[in-house]
Amino acid sequence: MLTYFRGATARHHHFMAVAISLAQATLFSKPSILLHRKAINGFSFSIPFSSSSAQKIQTHKWRQPVVSVLELGGVKVGRDGVMEGVRVFFPGDWETSGMDGTSYAAEDLKKCLEGNVEMRWIDTYFPFTNPSFELEIYFQEKWLEVLGCGVTEQEILQKSGKTGNVARAFGLGLEPLAMVLFGIPDIRLFWSTDERFTSQYPPCYKDMSFWINESFTENNLCEVVRGVAGDLVEEVQLINNFTNKKRMTSQCYRIAYRSMERSLTDSEINELQWNVREQVQSKLKVVLRLDF
Repeated sequence: MLTYFRGATARHHHFMAVAISLAQATLFSKPSILLHRKAINGFSFSIPFSSSSAQKIQTHKWRQPVVSVLELGGVKVGRDGVMEGVRVFFPGDWETSGMDGTSYAAEDLKKCLEGNVEMRWIDTYFPFTNPSFELEIYFQEKWLEVLGCGVTEQEILQKSGKTGNVARAFGLGLEPLAMVLFGIPDIRLFWSTDERFTSQYPPCYKDMSFWINESFTENNLCEVVRGVAGDLVEEVQLINNFTNKKRMTSQCYRIAYRSMERSLTDSEINELQWNVREQVQSKLKVVLRLDF
């Protein structure tokens, strides 16, 4: 079953609302997809607890692009303007299985989302799930990320008054799939006001290489890049990775800058890239190498 949902104004329902701020991040989105950084002002998903502990959800305001989610495997993701990508488990659910709650929830999550296609699970990081995973499918001779998911952090449940429970959540955007199915080259075109639905302006590429530390993640890098360049960033792609004899790891990322509305000047891009380098070095504590 597939249900297409566009969030507009949430009606009041008897669910426990768990609010997560998305001012600088997007729900379960891989950074290379580069969803509009300022697209979503806030997000609330609902955990279907018993009605006795329910609280009414306040009306939510949305800004473009509108979030799209699905219903898969009997799990309700969109309902009357309320996002429900969460399932909650109780001790009785996993105690008879011989597994701990986290393992049980993770296994149930994967069983729910797996299908009869060539696929693989990738361990990743999301700020409100642990462990966290990305699901990739093999399509047209390459791996395509289709969703992010994980076991909900206990802190979120505890703040909702649910101790001793375990929950799992996933988020799936339709836009990346529509890009593949309909040959749309850039996700930003979904909310572009250009009626031609295409860009006549070429991208500008800048490379940045640095020695990483143990705390470095690609998610954090892309957040820093988007924080500096905003909508002008089209893609952040890892193009080189190696470890030397001293077990120091260097990575090189290629950043594609492009506007959907105008040509970017060399001086503008150079200034952006310089600011990106400064912020990456300052916030991520990496050691910069060469800038191409």
